Amino acid sequence: MLQDKSYKLAAAHRGQFTEEFARQRLASVFGVDKTLANVGLMRSKDVAGEVDVLVTFSKFAIIVQAKSKQLTAVARQGDEKQIQKDFAGAVQSACDQGMDCAKMLFDPAIKWVDSHGSAVAPAAVERVFVVCLVADHYPALAAQARQFLRFDTVDRVASPLVMDVFLLDALAEMLDTPLHFLNYLERRSGYADQVMSNHELNILGFHLVQNLHMQEDASLFHLGDDFGIDLELAMLARREGLEAPRTPRGILTILDGTTLGALLRQIEYRPEPGMVELGFAILAMSENALNQANAALSAIMRLSQIDNGRHDFTVQLKDGVGLTFHSSALPEQRARDGLMDHCVRRKYVQQASRWFGVLLHPTTGQMRCGVMLASPWERDAQLDIATAHMSRRSNVSSAQLRQFTRPRDVAKVGRNAPCPCGSGKKSKRCCHP
Repeated sequence: MLQDKSYKLAAAHRGQFTEEFARQRLASVFGVDKTLANVGLMRSKDVAGEVDVLVTFSKFAIIVQAKSKQLTAVARQGDEKQIQKDFAGAVQSACDQGMDCAKMLFDPAIKWVDSHGSAVAPAAVERVFVVCLVADHYPALAAQARQFLRFDTVDRVASPLVMDVFLLDALAEMLDTPLHFLNYLERRSGYADQVMSNHELNILGFHLVQNLHMQEDASLFHLGDDFGIDLELAMLARREGLEAPRTPRGILTILDGTTLGALLRQIEYRPEPGMVELGFAILAMSENALNQANAALSAIMRLSQIDNGRHDFTVQLKDGVGLTFHSSALPEQRARDGLMDHCVRRKYVQQASRWFGVLLHPTTGQMRCGVMLASPWERDAQLDIATAHMSRRSNVSSAQLRQFTRPRDVAKVGRNAPCPCGSGKKSKRCCHP
């Protein structure tokens, strides 16, 4: 084949093709302005590093280091030493370069320049994903990466991910919004040493169905090739017109037609760190929790339509994270202040490290505003008093949901009576319309 001039020319530009392919596919998710190729990292006048493709979105950065080196014929025949040598040239070197560049993104002395040598304003990066990208299918690439890849742990840098262009293509096709793409990178890197599979496509297929939810008491998972079948059919349906579902049933479809799904659509392109974290928190919920949350949202919105007041429910998530939804038609500033006050007290009661609050319009279900509180929990005498009569229950039971959804008469609350929301304030200073 190398005697064919056109093939020889194409082979000589494999590296260039891989970089440009990565740039185009990532730009389709994050936008052209957020996706740069051949970014130089300068220390004074010297080039300290170069990123093949750099994506910056919100507080996140994705570094792609692309390699076009193939397995040699000897390696394909099973020579272990040659396999390791080829892996070192194609993947390990990309990993080393990517990790070095990731550390530089946090260095204020490093200047960023684009492929034309023009200065690029550095982004305020807090989390970096390193992707080692190979040009074509590498047999048992996932197994080789698990066995051979070596790297030092770096604060705020996720475990590097190794993939070929086929996986990147499927990722950008199925997870085509910044929120879903970043959510996958975060969850996948969190299971770096716990998931085994013959191919990363199987892991992506499992994610599309189960959102990479794993049993907490298990230390190792092996995913069979059957987990990639629905993904393969979906890609064939999109690219070749095969009569099959274009999207596997799971994380991308479970919220279709729901209030929570509409909320995710409102924030999946939002670059504010709080919005991305809120999206991660919602996507981390189990299917049962999502169903209960949607039922509760419908319930509190209906109550607000009945009494024109403020109603809420709270979900306690994992790892000291909580989420409160408010339904209120009160004027913007009053509603926002009420949400913030409630979240401060609820975070304190639950002794949480991070708390999200979402204010919804009771008629349209549109998000009016959102808040995120992120700070270690500390004892506070004033909050002890303010929350003395606040319920410690953090979620809504099925019985409560059934109770909420039944029509009921709403007793009128006097302006000087305690507000029924539990804030401890008089109604006229809290939720009274």
